[in-house]
Amino acid sequence: MSRLRWLPVAIAVASVVAMASTVTAQRVAPAAWGGWLAVGLMLLLWQLRAHGWEREYARLMAASRQTRTKSGVRPPSGVRRAPKAPPVDAFGELEALLEPAPTTGALSRRPGD
Repeated sequence: MSRLRWLPVAIAVASVVAMASTVTAQRVAPAAWGGWLAVGLMLLLWQLRAHGWEREYARLMAASRQTRTKSGVRPPSGVRRAPKAPPVDAFGELEALLEPAPTTGALSRRPGD
């Protein structure tokens, strides 16, 4: 039963080998593919050694072990909050600027009087 599990894989490998054998340059394509793979693996190893993957992995593991705070952090229960300031009239100053100035009687002068 377990051999039947690998049957699709064996068929796929056989078809890839058959396809590679039909290539006119039978030895060039697999050699080029192998060379490409080897260069890629060498670059991967060079990058890992250059950047110290062990230290980076240790840092990531230490960061994942730290306890995380809740999103809504509250002050300790012994600390009282400051009382909220009364709401300020946001347009109070604007209304004062737009209202006409109070007249003082006969002393008020307008241009053209």
